[in-house]
Amino acid sequence: MPQQSGQVASMTDWLTAIGLSRLEPVLRDNGIAEDVLTSLTESDLEKLGVSMGDRKRFMRAVGELLARGAPLDGAGTSGALGAHGPLGPLGPSEAPPLHTELRQLTIMFCDLVDATALCARLTPEQWRQVVLAYQQAAVEVISRCGGSVAQYLGDGLLVYFGYPQAQEDAAPRAVHAGLDLVSKIASLELLIDGREQVRLQVRIGIDTGRVVIGDIGAGPRREQLALGDTPNIAARLQALARANTVLISDQTRRLTGGSFTYEDQGVHALKGVTEPRQVWRVTGLSDSASRFDASSGEHLSPLVGRVQELSLLTDRWQAVLQGQGQVVVLSGEPGIGKSRMLKELGDRLGNAGLHALQLQCAPHKTDSAFHPFVDALERLLRFKPDTPAVVKLDRIDALIRPGTEQARQQAALLAALLSVPSDGRHNLPITSAHQREQDIVEVLLGWLEGRATAEPALLLFEDAHWADPASVAALNKLVERVRHLPVLLVVTHRPEFTPAFDRQAHVTALKVPGLRRAEVAALVSRLMGDKPLPQALADQIENRTDGVPLFVEELTKSVLEQAGHASALQADGSLPATLRDSLMARLDRHAQAKEVAQIGAVIGRAFSRDLLAALFPQDAQQLEEGVEALLRSGLATRQESEQGEVYVFKHALVQDTAYDSLLKTRREALHSTVLQVLESRYPETVRHEPALLARHAVAAGRHRMAIPYWKKASEQALNRLALHEAVAHLQAGLHATQALPLDPDRDQIELQLHASLGTVHMLGKGWAAPEVEQAYKRANELASAADKIDEAIWPLWGVCVYHQVRGEIRQAQAIGRRMATVAMQSNSRLAWLVNNMMQSQLMFYSGQLPQVAALCEQVEHGFHDPHDRGLIALYSTDLKLVSMVHGLHAQWIMGQVDDVDAVYGLIEQRAIELNHPYSLAWARTWGVMVYLHAGELDRLLPRLQAGWHMADEHGFAYVSAMARFAMGWCRTQLAQMDGQLEDGIALMTQGLEAFQATGAGIVLPFFLAQMAEVLGQVGRHDEALACLDQAWVQTERGGERWHEAELHRIRGHLLQHAPQPDMAQATACYQQAIEVAQQQGAVVWLQRAQQALNSLP
Repeated sequence: MPQQSGQVASMTDWLTAIGLSRLEPVLRDNGIAEDVLTSLTESDLEKLGVSMGDRKRFMRAVGELLARGAPLDGAGTSGALGAHGPLGPLGPSEAPPLHTELRQLTIMFCDLVDATALCARLTPEQWRQVVLAYQQAAVEVISRCGGSVAQYLGDGLLVYFGYPQAQEDAAPRAVHAGLDLVSKIASLELLIDGREQVRLQVRIGIDTGRVVIGDIGAGPRREQLALGDTPNIAARLQALARANTVLISDQTRRLTGGSFTYEDQGVHALKGVTEPRQVWRVTGLSDSASRFDASSGEHLSPLVGRVQELSLLTDRWQAVLQGQGQVVVLSGEPGIGKSRMLKELGDRLGNAGLHALQLQCAPHKTDSAFHPFVDALERLLRFKPDTPAVVKLDRIDALIRPGTEQARQQAALLAALLSVPSDGRHNLPITSAHQREQDIVEVLLGWLEGRATAEPALLLFEDAHWADPASVAALNKLVERVRHLPVLLVVTHRPEFTPAFDRQAHVTALKVPGLRRAEVAALVSRLMGDKPLPQALADQIENRTDGVPLFVEELTKSVLEQAGHASALQADGSLPATLRDSLMARLDRHAQAKEVAQIGAVIGRAFSRDLLAALFPQDAQQLEEGVEALLRSGLATRQESEQGEVYVFKHALVQDTAYDSLLKTRREALHSTVLQVLESRYPETVRHEPALLARHAVAAGRHRMAIPYWKKASEQALNRLALHEAVAHLQAGLHATQALPLDPDRDQIELQLHASLGTVHMLGKGWAAPEVEQAYKRANELASAADKIDEAIWPLWGVCVYHQVRGEIRQAQAIGRRMATVAMQSNSRLAWLVNNMMQSQLMFYSGQLPQVAALCEQVEHGFHDPHDRGLIALYSTDLKLVSMVHGLHAQWIMGQVDDVDAVYGLIEQRAIELNHPYSLAWARTWGVMVYLHAGELDRLLPRLQAGWHMADEHGFAYVSAMARFAMGWCRTQLAQMDGQLEDGIALMTQGLEAFQATGAGIVLPFFLAQMAEVLGQVGRHDEALACLDQAWVQTERGGERWHEAELHRIRGHLLQHAPQPDMAQATACYQQAIEVAQQQGAVVWLQRAQQALNSLP
């Protein structure tokens, strides 16, 4: 079939030719091939997550192809988009959309009350006058508070706070604006046609939440709008509000903290909103003196560390008490704990701290002259919105005491500063604006000096980075005056502020560092109270917060809030809403750096220059500028590594914020490109860091590709015996399988992952742990459903060994018969090898001792060494080693071993050569039990100690418990000379409890028999007999018989030597032991029983 004009011959070649080969995985994953490539629109590419730069390059190349009307084979494709291709001309209506992203916004809906009735009684022209006046007044308030009107909806307004520039106090700004709007609109005096007066009222709803914001609309009309629940909730709250009220959601209420006063409006079902919502009415401003007081309220966070900083502050206070004025400048990033230290300082200084004057700067008041001074004076003078002007003037006079003309002028200046009408009481001097500002500074400084003359004073100037220019000028002069006053002035600021006075002799500059790891842990512990926190979760909080107390507090609170809705503590990795605005504001302040930060965030906490360049859509110059902007911002640092230049985010939460702002499609496309670049350029990374590639594949939505990497990562972790890590990787692989279509391939992948998971759980939790059964049971189900004989032996072995170790020998034998059937049907050497190894154990534990040797011999002949040593990864231990150990046990019990040291020496040598810690630990614990049977402590103890140490070192719970029990038994034997048996019995008890805690029931009758024998030695006959009763119940229930003869013999011994001997019963027990031993061919047990019988009088 001839190729159509304008169709690409090879997508791979064409994309490579135009420098966009990184897009191929994204296109192919979405079913895009050569036949539809040229029909893609720019909108399609944006939906796929393609960056703006790459979209333009792609469309330009497609345009030239369409303009030429010829097939494109990858040769020379550049030029402008053709004007008459099927996409049509690129006109204004198809201008590229602005960047679309996810972010947290605070959204306000404001609506006129009874607007419909008012509109009905006015002419359209009159109504327009009213609406315009209302909108102009509203925009003035909204702009002053940092909001932006997204839409004019007739008499309604849709307003965003935190966009396009994020604001760390977006929610408080919105509520401030709401309250001011109510006041402003209610005070409007509108005359219609110079006659009719109209009074307006508004109702306002505010909510905060995550939205997608970007270009919305079609054709020539486009708008930047936010989509999500947040605008809907704000609109419903506005509809619920009464006239001249502001209603906010619970989310906004949490973010505004103690900045305002509220009235609980209860829980309401809002139309179109799935869950009922708690609603609050804002009634006014609170009396909080500082942002810290407003945010912390009654719930003050614990103070951890800061010993040196507080010591310095108190030292400077001592100097003040001696008449030496001091200034301390505390600098540090947001959340580092500057305000918390000031709170602690105030508490330590007693009355001086209680009466400290707080000058609090505010981010939305950076253009309001003298704002921190105005705010402090209004609080000091107890000004309220409804305080009459005459009362305000009286209070100003009381403060200044205007007995002279100069004092009256000062009162007039303060009244003007505080926007209080003088009503002719004081005449304001006529001066220039500059002189007026200087006069106000002198009045303010004079007032502060007056406070300090009465007694030493603490003065706090907080958040100087938000100070307006007039306040900064006043602060500079204040610092100079403090030198001669009994005042401790503490100034706090963030790194972007540079004080002009930090080099003066009485000024101490202190940069506040982050908390150390131990301090972070202490803070988390105190925040959690009596609620335990898993160590992994505590580590995660420490790693993500980088020692910033605010981050620690908010992440820990987030965990606690989740605990209120779930049975187990966990962290979902999401950013707390309380941090989103602050962190996003840092990114928005550095627009040039933002895209670099977003792309870098996809790569990881650290990202190389080379990898960044592969993903950056613009040219090298723009990348360089973006990187430099990112470094200048302090959000990331530059480091040198073996891979070249590497950039590291200063805080993990900054990385999280940048990452979360990307749309899912864009994130997936970037992860896909990262994956492609790693595979093609970094073979060492592919080889040694498969988990990294797996994570990128999952994040790219390429789950099938992720699974082999997860499996490889688990194998590497297992080789290092990092068992928790291996489990995590396998569980991640299983989670990825859920995204695959239901088909035999998925079942096969899931089977292997479940079986591998069972193997890892055997090592870490013990062979009889419930997690082992769950994993192998599912693997066995999948193998049975697939009807693949070759695949069945591994999961069958897992289920069989699980029941065996639980002491359920009969059930294990039933599964063992299925294993034998599978081995016969498959006629596979491997299947026969696994079957024979398993059957040798089943024969041993069921007491069929003579059958063991032949099976062990078959394992020996069928085992291909060293090739089959690789099966350790599947079966937890070496198959040949397992066979050798059980063969030794069976032969020794049957009296067929002449030289135990020689036979065991071969076992130990093999275990050492395997270089597999679990195999060696097991060989030195269960493998050496023949020495325990023989009572050869000199050979048993050193090996047992080595096995126990190795088991504890690597977390082998099952082996460690066996070793502990056996070590306790050894101590009882060694302690017989000095009578100190109880310590050994206690250790045996601990080992027995730990062993049973793993779910194990196998060899439990043997352990209980040893315990009974020792208890009998110390005269605790009743306890000893109870142990034997328990052992017999387990034997009868599970079918473990290899040690049965010894149970009868030991019972006979206890009855023979009891305080009231029962010789008849003892004789019967010895005879029963002889009979069982003869049936099993257990020569050693037989000899012991006969000797015991002969000892009877």
